[in-house]
Amino acid sequence: SEDIWANDATFTIWLVDTVAASVMPLNTFTGNYISVALSPDQRWVAFWTQKMTNMRKLYLADVNTGEQILYDELHSLEFIGWNPDSSQFLYRSFEDNQPILGDICAAKRPLSGFEVGFTNTTKWVDTQRLLVIGGMPERNQPRPLRLVSLDGQSTLIATLKEDYPVFRFYFEE
Repeated sequence: SEDIWANDATFTIWLVDTVAASVMPLNTFTGNYISVALSPDQRWVAFWTQKMTNMRKLYLADVNTGEQILYDELHSLEFIGWNPDSSQFLYRSFEDNQPILGDICAAKRPLSGFEVGFTNTTKWVDTQRLLVIGGMPERNQPRPLRLVSLDGQSTLIATLKEDYPVFRFYFEE
């Protein structure tokens, strides 16, 4: 779209062949550009749309066929990230910060026992666990860093005292 920041912008998913040095458009969708998230296997794209209010509609679309479904609608919905298995994903509403586990082939399931903050404070460790900095930033308020599993177990790793903590991690074999 001309205005990529519009809530109803159009965006195209392209296939880039680095060996043949060519590109091919796959499908074009309409939604909020900044919300676009490709699944790890690059088969699915998640994005949201928003009209005048803060009610957002979360869409999942098949990148190859263009088929899309309305998965959920929540006030101030935020997509957090895809599970490495490319079928599950995490999202939430800003109203309660309670994480919701979505699934391409199943109904949504609220997760309990922890809260999620901004997108950059929640990362999948593997298909069953996440690293999460809980809550929203408040000046000089401690925030828990937890290792959380989808079966509801949660382990406190540290209490962070910085105003806006973020983390990066990598695995060693």
